[in-house]
Formats: sequence, C-alpha cells, structure tokens
Amino acid sequence: MYTEEYRHNGFFFRKFILKILLIITVIFLVVWLLPKLISYKPSNSKQKSIQITEENTQDRTVSDHLSKLKVAALTYYKEDKLPKENQDIALVTLKELQKEQLISELVDSNNQVCDGKKTYAKLTKLEDDYLLKLFVKCGKKKDYSLVHVGKYSYCTNSICEKDHTKDDIKEEKMEEEPVLVNSEQKEDVIEKVDSSLSTNNMAQVKLSNFSNWSEYIKTSCNTTEVSCNVSDFSCLTEIRMKKQTEKVGTYTKNYHTYSLDLNKKAIIKTKACSNYNYVIIQGSIYRTLGNYEEILSLNRTSTANWTYKGTISTATTPNFGANKYYKYVGADFKNCQETCSSTPAYYYDVYEYNKAITKVSTTTENCNNIVQKNINVYQIIKKLETAKREEPLYATACYQSTRVRKKVN
Repeated sequence: MYTEEYRHNGFFFRKFILKILLIITVIFLVVWLLPKLISYKPSNSKQKSIQITEENTQDRTVSDHLSKLKVAALTYYKEDKLPKENQDIALVTLKELQKEQLISELVDSNNQVCDGKKTYAKLTKLEDDYLLKLFVKCGKKKDYSLVHVGKYSYCTNSICEKDHTKDDIKEEKMEEEPVLVNSEQKEDVIEKVDSSLSTNNMAQVKLSNFSNWSEYIKTSCNTTEVSCNVSDFSCLTEIRMKKQTEKVGTYTKNYHTYSLDLNKKAIIKTKACSNYNYVIIQGSIYRTLGNYEEILSLNRTSTANWTYKGTISTATTPNFGANKYYKYVGADFKNCQETCSSTPAYYYDVYEYNKAITKVSTTTENCNNIVQKNINVYQIIKKLETAKREEPLYATACYQSTRVRKKVN
C-alpha cells in the first residue's frame, strides 16, 4: 500500500534518472563530434600541392608525366605569359610545349601516346599567388594535380612551386626578432644582426651588373633559355636563344607528269583497198598514202612521212592527234628558283604527219579493188614521266647568347 510520501519520493527519483540519462547523451554527442570538428582544416594560402586522380589508372607512368608537365609549364610561364587580373586564366597544351622544345613526347606503359591537345597546364591568377592545374590524358587513362605557385624570392624561373620549408624558416626568424620600442634597443639589435651576418659572410655578398650579351654561337635546339631572378644569388648566367632556317645540304627531288604515247598493239590481216595504206588508232580506222609506222622511230629529225617542227614548253599534257605527235623530252626548270613552288613546265618535241590521212568507217570504203592487207593496230597509252633535280635542303638551326654576373664583396 503506497503512501503520499512514497509517491512523492518515487516521482523525484524518476526525474533524477532522466536527468542522468540526458547528461550521458550530451557527453556522448560531444565526444563523437569533437574529433571531427578538430580535424577540419579550412583551405588557406599555405595549402600544399594536391593531387587528385580522376580515374584509378594504376599507371605510375601517367602520374610521372604530371611531374614532367609541371617542370615544362614552370619554364614556359615567363613574366609576359602570366595572367594579370584575379581569376584570369592562361592555358598551354602539351603540343605547344613540344613546339617550344620544353618537353618530349609522353607515352604511358601501354605505349599510348598522350594527347597533345587534351594534355595541358592551366594557370589561374589568385589574390596572392597562382593555382596551376596539370592534366594528362594518355589513351583512356588520365590524371591531374593542383599546385600552388607564385613569385617567390627563391624562384629560378618567373614562378615556382611554393616551398613551405623556406617559408617556415623565414617565419621562425621573424618570430625571433625583438620588438623595438626605443632607439637604444634598436641600435643594440642592429649590432647583433650585423655581427651575425658578418659571421655567416652574407652581409658583404653582392652581385655585379650583367656583362654584355655574347655573340650568338650554334648550340643544341634542346637548350633552354635562362632568365635570372634579381634576388637569386645562385643564378649567375642568363641564356637567350634564337632559331633560324639554314641550308644544310641538297637532296634529289622528283617531279612527275604524264605524257601520251603510241604503242603498237597488234597486226591484223583483213580486206582493204589496194590503193591505200591503213592504220587503226585507239579503235578508229585511218586511210593514208604514206608510211605511218615511222612514228615509232622519230628522233628530232624529219623523215619522208613526218616533219620535225621543234620543241615546245608546256605545263599541261598535249593531246595526241592522228596527224600530230608530241614526244616527251624532259622538265623545264628555267622559271624555278632554288625550289619549284609549283609544278614546272615540261618539254615536248613536235612532229607533223606530212601525208594525207582520213578517218573512214571501214577498210573497204569507196574501194574498187579489194585485197588482203596487214594493218597495224595502235593504242594510246599514258606514261608516267619523272624529272629529277638537285634542290637545297633546309633545317632549323639554334643559337645561344649568354651574359654573366659575379658575386662581389
């Protein structure tokens, strides 16, 4: 049997148990969420290089190409090629870098050549530095990485990858410097700094002005231009390049054309007029009083039936006629310079048949006396003619000029 006091105490006990359970639940949630909040780090300007794989290529070669592409891109992006305004973008493809001879052809482990247009380096201007995206595509494999770069005092090119080790050293040195509150403390600090610099032989190191540029000398086209940063004491020599086309020898160039010639195909025996000779050319029958067959032995002289008319120069192939024959001689290069920018003209000897020749339908047309005769059958053929010529061979030659400076005390 419950009393009033028991009911009051029981209600108090239940409230106490509920409070304990609520406190345990809150503590559990705090313990569970706190590591996640602590591990979260927002991005900042000191973010290191990030590599993100779009596909799990499992191909170390493709990943290695990102490093090669980065080196070529950092050399390519000189001061005049950098984006100027915030969020401006400058992009260079693998093909363009190869033209600049900053990188060779990239091939993956399956001998797939990387796409020259789809492989690229993209530079985006940020507020204080730049973000360099490197993208490589070889066949179906692709990879990219993001690198923070900028104009730092330790760069040997116009821009370079952020070196956090050097940045950390600078920050430590800055933290060690005392806060100057009056002139006496300032003079005391200056004396200490001067003493330290003297001990490390740094305070007295200076760089001389650059010498004049040297005369250009021939060099490998793989030589890279070098431009020194003003504050880079290790860079003492600058190199600039020029390329030009030069004659390196000669080669034999072949020029081709077609000529029309007459080929004796057969001899047929058939009925024909006794008063005429007959010849069949490309299926057509011709009647004549002369000896047409002399056409096969013409050599810049006139015969009883053919008259040599001289030589002509023409860029087109002359048509063959039954009473006129054009015999190919060779190429006409007199209007060409060192090389022929277009097809040259060609020489042909011209011969005219000096006997009457008439096209007829049959070998017995308008004939009173028919006999058996041997008739030559000719076919017009197209012949490939080749003319050879020695022409100059040109190639790209590379030259370098240098200038130097020295460390002076």
